[in-house]
Amino acid sequence: GDKTVIRVCIPAYQQKTQSDAVQKHHNTPIPPTSELMAYKPQHILVVDDMSEILKIHQAMLSRMGHTALGANSADAALSLFKDSNHHFDMVITDFRMPIKDGLELIEEIRAIDTFIPILMITAYGEDEQLQKVGNYHVVLINKPVTLEKMKEGIIAACSLSPSSTTSD
Repeated sequence: GDKTVIRVCIPAYQQKTQSDAVQKHHNTPIPPTSELMAYKPQHILVVDDMSEILKIHQAMLSRMGHTALGANSADAALSLFKDSNHHFDMVITDFRMPIKDGLELIEEIRAIDTFIPILMITAYGEDEQLQKVGNYHVVLINKPVTLEKMKEGIIAACSLSPSSTTSD
């Protein structure tokens, strides 16, 4: 049958020395992920039907200083999103998923929360369905996802969301 090749680009971890990790003005160590921080730390709902990709995206987000809870389907994501025990600052979802795709998920999320930042990951940038995402204030990034692309996507999605300008 057909084979899927997944290429993961995660930069190697470099241990910082104590002198590298101390800020000039304060004696506070800088965490190794500080250069990867995108916006303030977020609690993110990550949705992808491929468990390997889900784990990779969660690891990338963790490396950037965020916390992430994974869901392997749109319905599982909606259950978590509606659960009052969970509060998410952002949603990152794949576009192509079986049963219910990322666009259908976004439509349902927007019916509940019109302001939460949403980032959609796709390999199908020219798909006609994807033209609709603009109606939902969603930021698109194309596969393959790198740390830098993920960071830029998070910043763009948070900037697009009106809630990013309000204080909690």
